[in-house]
Amino acid sequence: MSEAAHPKTHNLPPVIAPVEQEVLDDLKHRFPELDIEYAEFEAALKDYPTELTLKDEEVAAALQDLLGKVKKHKSIIAAHKKSEKGPWSKVVDVLQNFFDTRSKKLDGITEKWGPVHQDYMDKVKAEKQRKAEEEAERLRKKEEDDRKAAEAAEARAAEARKAEEEARRKEEQARADQAKAEEDKRKAQEAAAAAAAEEKRQADARRQRERDEKDRNEESLRAIKRHMKDASRLHEAMAEAGDDAEQADADQLDALIRPGGIISVLAGPIADSHLLDDEQKADVAATREKLAEMRVALHQRLDAKAKRKRAAELKAQEASDAAAAEGRRKKREADDAAAKVATAAREKAEADAAAAEEARKKAVGEGRDAREDARDAVREQKGAVREVKAATISADRAANRADKIEDHLENATDAEIAGTLRGELGTKGSLTRRWTLRIVDEEALRAECGPLGPTFTEDALNGAAYRFMLARISGWSGKERVDGKDVGLPGVTFAYQQGSRIA
Repeated sequence: MSEAAHPKTHNLPPVIAPVEQEVLDDLKHRFPELDIEYAEFEAALKDYPTELTLKDEEVAAALQDLLGKVKKHKSIIAAHKKSEKGPWSKVVDVLQNFFDTRSKKLDGITEKWGPVHQDYMDKVKAEKQRKAEEEAERLRKKEEDDRKAAEAAEARAAEARKAEEEARRKEEQARADQAKAEEDKRKAQEAAAAAAAEEKRQADARRQRERDEKDRNEESLRAIKRHMKDASRLHEAMAEAGDDAEQADADQLDALIRPGGIISVLAGPIADSHLLDDEQKADVAATREKLAEMRVALHQRLDAKAKRKRAAELKAQEASDAAAAEGRRKKREADDAAAKVATAAREKAEADAAAAEEARKKAVGEGRDAREDARDAVREQKGAVREVKAATISADRAANRADKIEDHLENATDAEIAGTLRGELGTKGSLTRRWTLRIVDEEALRAECGPLGPTFTEDALNGAAYRFMLARISGWSGKERVDGKDVGLPGVTFAYQQGSRIA
């Protein structure tokens, strides 16, 4: 503060107080007898017993005399003290009164306006504490709800595990029944039945059976076409010859086209095959029409007795072919049904178990997150109380700190900004960085999850991708963005994002 602020009103020289050590040395120099007397008292006391109770009258009298000297010495010290202090007492009183008067005036301001400010601060404190308590209560309730949800999910998981065991038992029984039903099948089918538990082998055997059936169909169709050419040639020759037709040609044609004949035997297994393509089906239909035409023509040449015999043979052969076709159809349906039941039971059990386990893990994770949120709320509540206390810092001090921070922030780095105190009341700002994910192709991600992918909910799919990210982000340092297909998870992108948080 400059001298102009407080102009001098007198010409007295400034009061210079003596140095403490100088005063002490002067007193020791002028009053050495005080310490000498004390030393003599201590020396005299060594002659007295250390017990608190005196038993000797002479010793007691000597001690009384010594105590009288001590009392007299104290009065001498008090007199010296009063004498030495005298010149300074009035000066000290003036100094104390000067400053005390002005301090009391400031006390008046504090007494009047301090409660006004404190009332506001109490309201701020109460409001922040109320909000913190409400948030803590909300989080405690959420934690309880999540805990119950976790327990419910755990119960559902137990039920799902029980259902899984039952489904697996039924699947094993179905496999055993299927193996028993296929014992008499050809070697390729026996190999498939023995490996019914292995779905891949079962599918391979099925594809092999279909290829074999297609090959047999093609071979049979080729043979039928060759015989049909022979039958057509004989039929045309007999038609041209009329009544002069050779009986040998008729017998040969009959052997080819009659029910149970060569062409009928070849056509029977493929007539009801479900693996014929459109062209093959058209060939079979054309063959049937041609056979029917030739059979009618040949039938007209027979006498009445032969016709009746031939009609009976035709009816019996048709019934036999129908029964054989029905048997093949039922056998094929039984094989397909057994394979589908075993596969469906296994897939359903695995899907239910996986979904229940996922729900349990998710509920447990949410419960853990809720507990952490509750702990954070308690910490935030304590922090709110500290903030209220910190709000009592003087405005000038806060303003000075804010000015310094603003000056510092102009050229500060990110790391320095992260720890900088901002705001009027010392609010702390910090930078946050974290990895996030975004599903850009849900179908690709579900396909990557295998047979369980289509059964996942969106939350389960996000949760699985999030856990995948947590398990691998330690190896992504120095990167800002990662494409999921580069790390084995197509359909997802991972990004390293920066934000800010004010606490």
